Amino acid sequence: MVPSISVIVCTNGRPSELSTCLKALLKQQYAPLEIVVIDILPEDAGTQVLMRNRFPMCRYVSGSELGSAGARNLGILETSGEIIAFLDEGSRPLTGWSRAIVKSFAENQDLGCCTGPVLPEELKTRAQKLFEARGGFSRGFGRVVLGKSNLIPSGGYPLNHWKFGASSNVAFRRSTLIRIGGFDTSISVKEDLDIFFRILKANYWLVYEPKSIVFHQYPRTYKELRRTLHLLGHGYIGALLKIADSDPLYRRNALSEVLSWFLIVQLKDRLWGGSAGKGRRFPAGLVLAEITGGARAMIEHMLHRSRRRKEELLVLPGFFSPFIRLLRRWT
Repeated sequence: MVPSISVIVCTNGRPSELSTCLKALLKQQYAPLEIVVIDILPEDAGTQVLMRNRFPMCRYVSGSELGSAGARNLGILETSGEIIAFLDEGSRPLTGWSRAIVKSFAENQDLGCCTGPVLPEELKTRAQKLFEARGGFSRGFGRVVLGKSNLIPSGGYPLNHWKFGASSNVAFRRSTLIRIGGFDTSISVKEDLDIFFRILKANYWLVYEPKSIVFHQYPRTYKELRRTLHLLGHGYIGALLKIADSDPLYRRNALSEVLSWFLIVQLKDRLWGGSAGKGRRFPAGLVLAEITGGARAMIEHMLHRSRRRKEELLVLPGFFSPFIRLLRRWT
């Protein structure tokens, strides 16, 4: 029996991009059971007006101040499909996108998650070209099936998160999401890394399906790109530190990946144009934006651990607050 699929689109005040996404969803070869839009910025009436006037067949849900992970969790509660797919407002799925996802889940009852290629909608501005040169969101066009054994492969990046896909094109089996507790709302960005890890650890499979293709709108301006990279760095390191703090079995691997990310990926490859960067340096301002995002995650993690263990000195928050304010200037 072919499973039903619900699609959740999280939006943050960009109605023009949301319109493109919803138009593409309504043209799917395998029609979704329902399309639900979670509005993280309901104070801006643009999304509500768009939904009421042009997309009444889709359901609007207000998710004020929930953040990305909270909005996704709300979407789980608001839908009923056996498969729950998530898209960003800037995503435009091809017509065969939902069919490829459903086929993957129908073929493997132990499949917990399906991701796919995320390609650039356009490469017109310098910022968009830089983001693509950095690696973009796509993971290629080869089908990859991952299990728990893939959490600790050989090599310099023990958790190998970049092979798992991106949250702007991802689907889950509902029962899997419920079993593992949904998305962690303590992680601001890159909550997908945390949930991929927990799915594999729970002995479900994850597939990267090259036929479930979406196009995504990259940041158009340098300022938008710098903010995006800062948030990506913050979320990436935050997810790894959560693993290191909560899972003794993978602690060494997670901390090793944190160190590799700072020293090899950011400094050696991107700033100095090392082997992974094929001799091309990434602009120092963008590298710094991502590094400061990771550094902010480390400071916040330290403060969180101190509060949780009730061993925090009264002077500690005051000592770190100037550094946190400085790092947040990059957002």
